Amino acid sequence: MSVIHKSKTLQQALWRHSETIPDKTFVIYKHQSYSFRAWQEWVDRIAGGFRALGVQAGEPVLLAMENCPEVYATLTALSLFGALPVAVNPLLKVSELQFMVDDLACSVAVADRASRSALTEIAASSGRLRHLVVHESADTSGGVQDPLGSSLSPSGCQTLPFSDLVNRTQAYDIVTDEAGPAIVLYNATASGKPMATLVTQALLVQSWRGLQESLDLTSNEVCISALPNYHIFSIVAEYGQMLWLGGTLVLHDHFQPNTALQHLAQYRGSWMCGVPAMFSVFADIAERTGVDLRAFRYGVIGGAPVDAALLKRWEDLTGGTLLQAYGSTEVAVATLERPNQPRSPGSAGTCLPGCQLRIVDEDGAEVAAGVVGEILIRLAAAQAHYWHRPQAEQAAFRDGWLQMGDLGRLDADGNLYVVGRKKTMILYGGENIYPSEVEPVLQAYPGVAEAVLLGIPTPIKGEEPIVCVRVDPSQTVDAEALLHYAHTLLADYKVPRRVLFMPEFPRAAGGSVRRYELLLQVLQSPEFKARTKSTRLSDPSVRPQSVSPQENHELGDCP
Repeated sequence: MSVIHKSKTLQQALWRHSETIPDKTFVIYKHQSYSFRAWQEWVDRIAGGFRALGVQAGEPVLLAMENCPEVYATLTALSLFGALPVAVNPLLKVSELQFMVDDLACSVAVADRASRSALTEIAASSGRLRHLVVHESADTSGGVQDPLGSSLSPSGCQTLPFSDLVNRTQAYDIVTDEAGPAIVLYNATASGKPMATLVTQALLVQSWRGLQESLDLTSNEVCISALPNYHIFSIVAEYGQMLWLGGTLVLHDHFQPNTALQHLAQYRGSWMCGVPAMFSVFADIAERTGVDLRAFRYGVIGGAPVDAALLKRWEDLTGGTLLQAYGSTEVAVATLERPNQPRSPGSAGTCLPGCQLRIVDEDGAEVAAGVVGEILIRLAAAQAHYWHRPQAEQAAFRDGWLQMGDLGRLDADGNLYVVGRKKTMILYGGENIYPSEVEPVLQAYPGVAEAVLLGIPTPIKGEEPIVCVRVDPSQTVDAEALLHYAHTLLADYKVPRRVLFMPEFPRAAGGSVRRYELLLQVLQSPEFKARTKSTRLSDPSVRPQSVSPQENHELGDCP
């Protein structure tokens, strides 16, 4: 039977478990393991180390790291005294990380091998960073390697190893404000620039309690984790959920399907979260190897369209259930399928406790069941906030209701079906891509007169990004060279997978591109169906009036 405790913050849950189940294993990573007591003591030392660096309550600290114990312990430690851990993708390019450092006015960052070079360059060029903490790697024996010593750059930025940080200590005042921020995550936006979202302690606790109550989760759960730490899905449903429950987290630095599946069997994993592409690969391997996955109970799946056949395959392999969900950085997990209720194909389930959902028309009036409209969500918990973006926050929230930017409908039982997006965001393999942050980069390339990014539906990964390019008649553009250029300026997942050259695009009367019409024109063209790396479409005559969006649902936003 699940025991619902009354902790109001991440830290209170950790203290509770370090006192009641101190020796129970909390985190397993490669050859390392941490009990709840050891984790709490380590978190305390890390907090003291950052205070010794001068980090204050309310100050943002950039965490650009792959999954490892250090990044999760650090985000917990910083929120202990009210600092703001900002988890970001360590594979972002220099210009993308530079924007975040400037946007946050950030003076302290933590890097690993993937991000160290970029952040070192930023520290040298901007003078913004005063401390760069570097966690280098873990060797094969499980020992942490931090070979560099403390040093001071000409720009005045001190670089020091993570191991040096935890050896420093300074007393700090503990902050336990449930309405205060627990973590800061960046959302991609339609403006082309990512926006920092402050996720509150109360919002996370509401999701943890909701998942626990809805699924009768207990401290016996073992989560096999493979989601990135800079995504709300990981914070809510993996690390945070296991810390809340007193469960065990088996951590991986990145997605390694064979290793994750091996650990699912070895540690008798009962809980896993991810996107459909992950579970599809797992199912392929499990069917081939015959590995025993019968300890599995539940998984939360989202981030791309979910095929009913995949849900059935997984149930046959494990005896457990994959449950579809819907949410975002601002609301965490808002809706979820329930295992004790009839399943509705294509549904993302009903609201978790503390969440309300409405479907409204263009005038904001609530529509009847079965009618498609915009999805609005309101939470009982303290809502998320946008970092120094009061106008964006005011525009996003309508009388306390967050406008999700997605179109959906409710059935008579309150099940949510997401049928499309009002915005132009592309959802690819669980990552969100906005045309407005990719198109200007491509249009700056010599010879490109206009570039339009589209998402092409795929069975597993959602929408594959491709770009339609109109070339200046006086010049030529090579597709491979254009994609190579894009790779130097954009994170890899944002780079289009194909280039389609077109003489013209379908347009509205005002001259704007009709994206839906362009999408269908592309899908119907024989040239596109040939699936070459670059395609030249010569006939722009196919101009349908509309295209029906594919039913899908998503969970989370992050650049």
